[in-house]
Amino acid sequence: MPIWVISASMFPAHRRKSPESLEALASNSVLGRIRSTVRSDRHASTCRSAPLSELIQRSLPATIRTRLLTQAIPTQNEWQFPCLKKREHTLCLHHRACKSVYNYCDLILNILLQPDITRVCLDLRRIAFTLHESVVNWIHASVASSPRPSSLICLQIQGGSPHSDHVLPILNELASALVASAPQLRELSLPVCSNLTLLHVSNMPKLTSLQAERTKKLNRRGLWHLCHPDSISKYQLEVLELGVFKHEFFRKLDVAKFFTCMKRLKKFSLRDEERNLVRANQASPSVGGKILTYSVIKLGIVDAESGKHPDLFPRGEFKCQLKELKVVDRHLKPEYLLTACPDLEKLTIDWQEDLAWAPFRVFSVDWFSQMILSPSWRELCLKLSDLELVLPLAHGAERYSLPLEDFSVLIQALNGLKRLKIRGAGGQDPLPLSQILQSCPDLEHLILERTSVTVPQDYEVIENVSVCQNLRAFSFVESLTSMATSRRLTSFILYYMPNLERLELQPETTFSFSGLKPRELEKLAGLLKLTRLSVALSLKAYIMNLPEIIFILRKFPQLRYLVISWGKAHSVFNEIGNKRMNSMTNWLHSALQSENANIHLEIDFLLHGNTLLTS
Repeated sequence: MPIWVISASMFPAHRRKSPESLEALASNSVLGRIRSTVRSDRHASTCRSAPLSELIQRSLPATIRTRLLTQAIPTQNEWQFPCLKKREHTLCLHHRACKSVYNYCDLILNILLQPDITRVCLDLRRIAFTLHESVVNWIHASVASSPRPSSLICLQIQGGSPHSDHVLPILNELASALVASAPQLRELSLPVCSNLTLLHVSNMPKLTSLQAERTKKLNRRGLWHLCHPDSISKYQLEVLELGVFKHEFFRKLDVAKFFTCMKRLKKFSLRDEERNLVRANQASPSVGGKILTYSVIKLGIVDAESGKHPDLFPRGEFKCQLKELKVVDRHLKPEYLLTACPDLEKLTIDWQEDLAWAPFRVFSVDWFSQMILSPSWRELCLKLSDLELVLPLAHGAERYSLPLEDFSVLIQALNGLKRLKIRGAGGQDPLPLSQILQSCPDLEHLILERTSVTVPQDYEVIENVSVCQNLRAFSFVESLTSMATSRRLTSFILYYMPNLERLELQPETTFSFSGLKPRELEKLAGLLKLTRLSVALSLKAYIMNLPEIIFILRKFPQLRYLVISWGKAHSVFNEIGNKRMNSMTNWLHSALQSENANIHLEIDFLLHGNTLLTS
């Protein structure tokens, strides 16, 4: 590895790290002590965790111990821990905190988890399979064995999978204990739940949000527990997400009745998008899982108007208070949502297209093109602040991908959106990015995934009407855009998105994109408010000139988080191997530390995770 010398000019004073506070130094020291203790306890005959737990509980208030637990078991900051983007069960070898959680999460909970902790969040996908039962047992013991009520406000146990289903009996006991011992609990996430779990949840006094990624032994009785006239959840629950995959005992009418009974439900999902809509067998394909959420709304409207169930719809109308709705592979009729969901603010359309083709032909292939022409669609869009479109191209090649004529009609109705996400568009004709900004002047967050775009070639005359002053976050990942467009993209972002605070520019694979060169990266330094940046850098341009990156980073006025990948769309660089790229990344870490730069550098785990993760 060559030895580079960086000039004496360093990062400006306001861009360097300030001396750590006494609290931060003490927190790091305590976390280091905890990690060394759990490592020794796993293999030692004597336990040192109990004295340390008593010392921490006696010396530190609950607010600091809650913060320590959040730092010891990271689950949320994907800019500081990009490995959290991985949805599979993985062991991250890059972060010391991740390795400790994977191997010693139960012992960490033994030390830090006390009844006065207000927030507990963990992900079973980041914990060894052999520890799942022990981890849930520790949480249950902390709640059930305490002589005084728990202060828990939020309990999130995520990462449900078939490997975690065996902890369901313990989770049922935990839910029972929470009813009596956690009167302040407002948010609850579980990896798996059942009818019995929902029975306990229905009696939690202040619970407003329940999420369960999987369900076992669940039928309509579970929903009945939640909406029973004597239950608390009927009047308190606002968010309900259940992963329903075996639904032989689920009828749409039962879910419609559940809707009519709930008084404050604003978000409801049965994870329709995660079920197999088409089963491919040896003889012939067949229709797979039921689509429940949108179909239930449609059924409720039809039955209410026909008077078929006067006991369910006594006033002859079906209405709910949903503010978020996901429509999966169905012919959406906007007039239904205008009638049944007058408060709707966020809509997700996940169109998978399989059921539109032979032998199913459940709905017309061109339903989307016809829908966006309807006045009811334009009326619905006026109510929305958040729209997500997942188009068939995102699920398979050579499928519908929003041709330009449909795009022009669609985008004209979206001028009131605050957030827009499009996945799987521009497969035939790239979408004009400037038209999106011009049509959505209030847009604050734009996400484009597996989408091809085009940008103007001439920047001498800037179209002021297309400059989006409100845009704060732009994510352009898994790009299908050509190399020529990618070269002009950074200039377009600088001129037309001047107030960005977060920016992601990552390709689908590093083998298909050569990465940003120094001049292109330097243009992004003109974004005066940019604090978080994720980009693919050109391996060819920097492999013999790494200090150039440091020179450019000095020009970013506010940058705090930087996530990089190495674009290597050249055969000669494909042979370099991951070891060389890791050494380059490590050099950048050392260079930033030597200048005391206040920039947190990470590698993109979705693109280079094979070198830093083990499944």
